[in-house]
Amino acid sequence: MKATVFAYIQLAPEQAINWTMRRICLVFLFILCACTGSSEAGVPTLLVIGYGGENARLALVEDTFFSREPGAGRSFELLATLDVPGRIAAHDVVDRDNLRTSLALLSLGTSNQLTLGYYGLRDIGLGEDLDFGLNDTDNIPLELTDLENGPVAAELDASALAGGLRLEVSELGRFAALLVPAEFRATLYVIDVEEAEVVSVLEEVEPEALFLDQNTARLYFLNEEAAGQELQYLDVNSSLDLDDDPIRTNVVLPERSERVRDLKRLGSVLVALQEDQYTPITLGTPLEALGSQDTIDNAQSIIALNEAQDLPLILRGQGDVAVHRSLTEPPDDRSASFLDASAEPGGGFVYFLQTGQRPVVIFSLLDYQRSTETDLDSSSFASFAVTEDGAEVTLDAPTFTEWTKAVPTASP
Repeated sequence: MKATVFAYIQLAPEQAINWTMRRICLVFLFILCACTGSSEAGVPTLLVIGYGGENARLALVEDTFFSREPGAGRSFELLATLDVPGRIAAHDVVDRDNLRTSLALLSLGTSNQLTLGYYGLRDIGLGEDLDFGLNDTDNIPLELTDLENGPVAAELDASALAGGLRLEVSELGRFAALLVPAEFRATLYVIDVEEAEVVSVLEEVEPEALFLDQNTARLYFLNEEAAGQELQYLDVNSSLDLDDDPIRTNVVLPERSERVRDLKRLGSVLVALQEDQYTPITLGTPLEALGSQDTIDNAQSIIALNEAQDLPLILRGQGDVAVHRSLTEPPDDRSASFLDASAEPGGGFVYFLQTGQRPVVIFSLLDYQRSTETDLDSSSFASFAVTEDGAEVTLDAPTFTEWTKAVPTASP
């Protein structure tokens, strides 16, 4: 029986902004920040941090750098927390390169029930105006394991799936792509959230890499063909049908490394990350793989600034972090055990997440790009505790972080 409930997604007319104009605005904003050395005063940056293991929560945290007077000191203040139904399994951001309207959160609950909820990120006020929660409390999140043709709860293993699910959502949040691993392969589901139905199921795809380009509505993934791991895609829209086959690109990734671990768009190229190398792929017609480049060992993920900006390339490894000033230069790297990261290009900071009493670690993109130094030493990063009323708060088992902007504070 098809489910009839779904997470309400509030659409704004501004979200139809032309992509070319958006790209120009984003680049201009970054250049402006690089010249001034800070983001716009009075516009607080907020972090959403997922934590808590089996009984997960979301923490809303303010970076006071953008709202305090110069010289007042920087802190990360806890504003609110929300309960999550189970363990956090995966996440993405609706309209991630523009308004960042919602956090799409996939959680794995009791009896391995998969739940997709949308939490509002846009127009969060501070103080008495604080409003952080599901987009519409009159609607409940979508239970994906209840959908016809969807993933079956009885076939999911919570311990095996921890960190293994992949979620990508479309620009307005209507479509969600879910990659569910099973041993050495995976099943890819495309779900129409608005209609609460599965519109595409592809079996036996590669289990780790998935990317939905929100600007073109094109969903990229890898499939094992006779020649090797081939990049393929689906165009995700209202005409997508269960009988549609993926489009083959004839772009095959190098065989000398392990399977592709991440896909991200940086400017005009798609970057495929393997264990110790990455391959830029041009997004013209046809797609074309450029020469592969070496990077740190055991690279895990790409930290994209936004899809309009291609430099620098920042990679998170298992025990390392690397920054490539260009797609052809060797990495600057250092040892660091980061769990996740979110890059806010307008303010010029990357927010890394780690375990311990100082879970937030910042890296200044502006300082790095101004410097000619090639070493990433301890001075390149600064760690902070999360505090509430002056006391440190422990965020057990953190998993991810994403940034958003609060409603601008009024000028005195």
